[in-house]
Amino acid sequence: MKLRTCVLLLLLPALTVGAEHVRGSVGGTVLLPCTYPVTGGTTSMCWGRGHCPTSKCLDPILRTDRDGKEVIWHQSERYRLLGNIEQRDVSLTISQLTFSDSGTYCCRVEIPGWFNDQKGEIQVSVDEAPMEEEYAEDIVILPKILPVFAPDRAALQIHPTTVTQENQETKETDPLDPVRENKEISVINIIRIVLIFSLLPLALIIFLCTYSVSMGNKQ
Repeated sequence: MKLRTCVLLLLLPALTVGAEHVRGSVGGTVLLPCTYPVTGGTTSMCWGRGHCPTSKCLDPILRTDRDGKEVIWHQSERYRLLGNIEQRDVSLTISQLTFSDSGTYCCRVEIPGWFNDQKGEIQVSVDEAPMEEEYAEDIVILPKILPVFAPDRAALQIHPTTVTQENQETKETDPLDPVRENKEISVINIIRIVLIFSLLPLALIIFLCTYSVSMGNKQ
């Protein structure tokens, strides 16, 4: 009898856990793979936090009905079985991850009989959410357009400038140049007048001398 029991235990199909360690990031979603053999029909199962105890789930977060056809209870909407339960796919999906979701999870399929339950443990690690990368090709730099203002005539008269296109040089004109020109013209005129009045007596003397000489010759 004992030998027959041992043989039956050895022939029981084992639970398949897809990965022993699953990593995710804050705000993301992870899938904890767990399936059991097709033969024998569906059966009840549960998911729990922590290591798998001798029976049941120590800290249950999800449970199916007795026939393993549908989920009858889950601790949070974040815990879902999105696989085909009737095909013995009881993989757990955890969404909106937080750091508190890190730890050990137990997948337990309850098979009638003593010590027949199949179980597997998966370690979950939750990291910080990755920072979004910026690519240079996604960044468009628009040229800065400066406003154009019409020049003010009054402003131009304060600092007049003359631009010569031939030599591409800019010459600054002193606004006092007309006054200087007037002064120079006045000085020149004064010099002319002085010269004229200085030369008149000399010319008169020369004329008188010439006239006297000519009269003396006639006598």
